[in-house]
Amino acid sequence: MFESDSMVVYSALQGLIEPPSSIEHVVIGTLRQLHFFLQIAFSHTHREGNTIANRQAKYAHFIKDFVTWMEDTPPIIAIEVSSDVNQIS
Repeated sequence: MFESDSMVVYSALQGLIEPPSSIEHVVIGTLRQLHFFLQIAFSHTHREGNTIANRQAKYAHFIKDFVTWMEDTPPIIAIEVSSDVNQIS
């Protein structure tokens, strides 16, 4: 499941519009990787429904340099990720 709270990203991934140049490389790169998946689906969600991305975006405003998380779930979104996993199970 590819989920986006951006209608532009969602529409570009669906092939409904040409992606703006600012995200074209991301859209093309994503589409090139789809053959690795057995099933794919695209979903648009409102920003309020995408709390993980929303929380990370708010957090990013306070980062002066860069932050890297490897392997572990970032602490800033751990509760939301756990909640999402529990809803799927």
